[in-house]
Amino acid sequence: MQRALQYLSLFFLLGCPLWPQAKAGFIDFSQEGTFLDDAYPLNGEWEFYWNQLLSPVDFHTKISSDCDSKLLEVNCGLPGPAPEFVTVPGSWSGSLQQKKYPGTGFGTYRLKIHLPVDPDLNDIIFKFSNVRTAYRVWVNGQTLLTSGTVATSPEKSRPRLEHHQVPYHVTKRNLEVIIQVSNYETRAGGILEEISIARADRSLTAYRNSVAFEMFLAGCLFIMGFYHLGLHLVHRETRGTLYFGLLCLVVMMRTLLNGNILIVSFVPDISYFLQVKMEYASISLSAMLFILYVKAILRNEIRSTIMQTYATIFAIACGLQLFLPVKIVSFLNLPIMAFVLPPGIYITFVASQSLRTRSVHGRVFFFGWLLLFMTAINDILIGNEVIHGPLLLPVGIIGFTFSQAILLAIRFANAFSSVEELSLQLSHSNSELKNFHRTLEDKIRDRTLELNRSLREMKTDISMARRIQSSLFSIPRLRVPGAEILCRYIPMLEVGGDFYDIYEMPDGRIRLLVADATGHGVRGAMITIAIKAEYEPLKRIFDTPKMALQSLNRNYIEKYGSLGSYLSAIIADFDPNEKTLTFAVAGHPPPIRVSIDGEIEIPSVSGSLIGLNSEAEFENHDLPLQERDRIFLYSDGLFDQFSPQKELIVEEDLLNVLRSHCDVPLGQTLDAILDFQNQHLQSSPRSDDMTILVLELWTTNS
Repeated sequence: MQRALQYLSLFFLLGCPLWPQAKAGFIDFSQEGTFLDDAYPLNGEWEFYWNQLLSPVDFHTKISSDCDSKLLEVNCGLPGPAPEFVTVPGSWSGSLQQKKYPGTGFGTYRLKIHLPVDPDLNDIIFKFSNVRTAYRVWVNGQTLLTSGTVATSPEKSRPRLEHHQVPYHVTKRNLEVIIQVSNYETRAGGILEEISIARADRSLTAYRNSVAFEMFLAGCLFIMGFYHLGLHLVHRETRGTLYFGLLCLVVMMRTLLNGNILIVSFVPDISYFLQVKMEYASISLSAMLFILYVKAILRNEIRSTIMQTYATIFAIACGLQLFLPVKIVSFLNLPIMAFVLPPGIYITFVASQSLRTRSVHGRVFFFGWLLLFMTAINDILIGNEVIHGPLLLPVGIIGFTFSQAILLAIRFANAFSSVEELSLQLSHSNSELKNFHRTLEDKIRDRTLELNRSLREMKTDISMARRIQSSLFSIPRLRVPGAEILCRYIPMLEVGGDFYDIYEMPDGRIRLLVADATGHGVRGAMITIAIKAEYEPLKRIFDTPKMALQSLNRNYIEKYGSLGSYLSAIIADFDPNEKTLTFAVAGHPPPIRVSIDGEIEIPSVSGSLIGLNSEAEFENHDLPLQERDRIFLYSDGLFDQFSPQKELIVEEDLLNVLRSHCDVPLGQTLDAILDFQNQHLQSSPRSDDMTILVLELWTTNS
């Protein structure tokens, strides 16, 4: 911990001066000889004139004969009020030596610069970063830069926040820099970050390198963010990858909002207020996401309630920073950022415990977190004007991410070692097996044949299941005296949960069954086997559909009720002599009658699902038929099919298909139904198993 504090103190040294400092509004670079590659900060004491927007003419007006004595002081260049001296960089509300002014208002800065005598120094670059919130610059009486609109009232002021590098051609070694500044939007106005000058040729290269570095950081964070989000999509149970991916994207956005403020290059017309709110909120949002990330990966070492409390506080802070006015948020920003310290210290304490256990994983996480925590503190101190220097949080994020990559590599290495060990064990087992084969060859041969047979069965399990299920069904086409019956069965998967049966009763009636079990695939198929086993003797014993359903329901609940599976069913008895259909339903769609003229009748009936209530009662219903009538028994998969737009089949549209094909052969009618379904499905897979059984009534001698 002591070493960590030593490292942390290095960040405070970033604000220490390395170049000549301005004193009483004057900075002298004449002792520097020639300008080097580095930029020269114009830090130190600047002249400051509160509540005055002074231009160069106000400082250099000559005394003329027509000057009014009352106006000499203001307009004729005679000595006026003595200037205050303010420390730059810093806010005028907290850096004045004698008194403090409000954070909002306007004023004028002035600095005289003496450049070194360097014959090659013909062009220089002025760099401006964070001047709150609108300003205008003159150098030796020439307008150099205008950012936003400087005004004496909030109504006329227009804030702007962006990075500027402005060239200036040097004609004199003595420069006078005058900056008008107004601020009505934040708690602290003034020149908050250093203004610097540098040689034009070298400054452009340095600026390009700086932009390239920030773009590199943003690109790395962007790639790592979406990489971790992709990992979360593959393994949704790992919440840590989700939080870390979002954290990388938030820090990427903060990188674009700070430094060279590259966000302005991508969105030139971005609102100042949105820009500042995003910058403020990024700290709270980053803290919240990182706390949730640590909570996810250290769930066994860390107290969940503490971390959840901190995350909630930062979530509320983020909401306040986004929705409150910028001026209010600027006052809340410092206490919100200061609140980062308690959870940071707690996480550091928890992570440091891993050093005692000498865990490699714990050490890697601890040092990665320490780098991230220190860079976060650095950015917070810079953002609140405590120190001045580069923003390092993106570097900390990348370093922490690399530490997590190292952890992942260690885990993969350990897994590979485990695989090698298992391979050696397997090789040893194979040697023992060979030895055992030599002594008990016949036994091993039998076992080998059994294993090979089991392997073949596993590979063909689904195909075999379909063939087994298909063997349970009656023949799909049957012609009996007075009627023709045709059936189509299409499972959603290789096997399904639908079942049908056609049985010729001894008295000449035809008993039909269509059942639909809950679930699809192998589960549904297993239930159909149970239905087949229970229904087979019942269809021969009971004289009416009602009695057969009641017995099937009781037997199913008694034997399979603990499975929690249910099924719908319809049993219908067709009497060719009486030309009637007697049927009973158990939570199943009713039959559809279609006459030769296209008239459609759908009885309104209902009944309890099989498997719900052992005391359920079912009712017989009679449906008189006429010659050439068609009866459709079906499962709900006839209508319950979803299109790519997640739309179900419209019932009336399918009934129109039945009407338009009422006088064609049964096979063509069923083909038309399947064509209609396929057009509705397009390329989508089926949503449910589909069974449709059609009975067409004929005269006895047809």
